[in-house]
Amino acid sequence: MGRLAKLKRELILESNKRLLGEDKLGIEPVIDKSDGAAGYQVFFEEGKDTISDSDKKMAAQHLAKEIMRSLPTIERFRAEKNIPKFITIGSGTSSTGSRDRNAELGRTRMEEMKDIVFMSFDIVGDITGKYVAKDVIEDLITTNSNSSYKPSDLNPIYDRNRSLPRDMDRYGFVVISPLTTMGLDKKDIGSVGDKMRAADGYVYDEEKDIVDAIKKLETYSDIVDLDYELRNNGGLEGFINNTITDGLTGMGSDTEEREDIVNAINNAASNSGKGKVAKISFAKGGAIVSIML
Repeated sequence: MGRLAKLKRELILESNKRLLGEDKLGIEPVIDKSDGAAGYQVFFEEGKDTISDSDKKMAAQHLAKEIMRSLPTIERFRAEKNIPKFITIGSGTSSTGSRDRNAELGRTRMEEMKDIVFMSFDIVGDITGKYVAKDVIEDLITTNSNSSYKPSDLNPIYDRNRSLPRDMDRYGFVVISPLTTMGLDKKDIGSVGDKMRAADGYVYDEEKDIVDAIKKLETYSDIVDLDYELRNNGGLEGFINNTITDGLTGMGSDTEEREDIVNAINNAASNSGKGKVAKISFAKGGAIVSIML
């Protein structure tokens, strides 16, 4: 890493410490992948963009139970505005009729789904006495695609205006992917760094202990924090490549350990909604781990 890039990274980290508090740098809200998503689906009558109040209430009551589980995380991190959009809404229309009319129906049906989400948060408020503001709720919602609705497929040989619509195509849904809190605090990051530095002096199982330490990382923030923790050891990438070496034979090459490290780092990044940040590259002298922060 160049001196300018290294200085820039250290300045960013120091700024984050002042903003977030040094002891919770790596703690962040994430989608809980260990707990499955839950949702609710409704069906609209042909040409309609609303459902009955009783059906909306039933859907909202079901979803409120799921939202309740994520409320502590929302409360804790709302001020930092880094909460993942954990509520997905979507709608569909039949492909019969005009495209303009279907697009309008899709848009208004999406609004009906959003209204169910608002009702769900109101139910949570009735239970807890704490009502989440609408603008906050809006920030937590995403759509299932870049378009406002998804029309059903209709073979182009058929006349859109004369073909009969299918009931199953006129749907709307809300999916809740529960939130949780993950990440290591300053003390935990220091412990991971200490274990890696200590393992560097071992004669046996050096690589295994380093891999096991890196597997403790939970979030992308943890990766960044550990990189800073190891700044005097070449950073995370430099430390790994100085200890996890590539020899000329199977016995001298840490291929398996290198793959385990890349997977562990990418899993931690994935928990934060990031793409892959680590990969195995090939340089003069053999394979190395490249980390792109």
